[in-house]
Amino acid sequence: KVTYTANGVSDWKVFYKDATNMAVKEIMKDPEDFVRSEHMCKFMYNMIWIVIFIKLLLKIISEKKPAYLAVAFDLPVPTFRHKMYTDYKAGRKPMPEELAVQIPILKEVLSLMKIQICELEGYEADDIIGTLSKKFDVHSYIYTGDRDSYQLVSEHTNVCYTRKGVSDILELSQSNFKDELGIVPMQIIDQKALMGDKSDNIPGVAGV
Repeated sequence: KVTYTANGVSDWKVFYKDATNMAVKEIMKDPEDFVRSEHMCKFMYNMIWIVIFIKLLLKIISEKKPAYLAVAFDLPVPTFRHKMYTDYKAGRKPMPEELAVQIPILKEVLSLMKIQICELEGYEADDIIGTLSKKFDVHSYIYTGDRDSYQLVSEHTNVCYTRKGVSDILELSQSNFKDELGIVPMQIIDQKALMGDKSDNIPGVAGV
């Protein structure tokens, strides 16, 4: 199903975005400072996540010209990982209310842009993105702020990691992955198992 089409696009590109994870990283460092740097009024501050997200979305469309585009969201309910490990993400601060209330508005904007929204109770946006990137015989570009997605890099999938909002993006492909990280994509799972993941409250091997 074509979810977004622009004139002159390459018909083999499909893009997936992790909406819940992105943009928030830059805002959360210092929201007030971000507002000042972007010369935003109070009204714009209340819509800041949407502003940043759409800014990146338009940048992607302009530069990459995707034939297909989908945006994945987390849902505010437990996932299958919580059932497997009750302390999963324990202690993580919830998304600030002023950002959470923007999600329905962002979804409405995306719907008006005819962009497919993907979400599924019991699963995270990353799960959906990973599944879709492997399901279809097209080249996929994943835009995310979560390093877990590094394991998805392959001959047919690039991961574009948003290090700082729309201004600093690391694009990882099969050709540059080892040069950038020193390991290959399939070793990311082993690395995570050994190191653990503090952000998700997952312990690793002691001393690693």
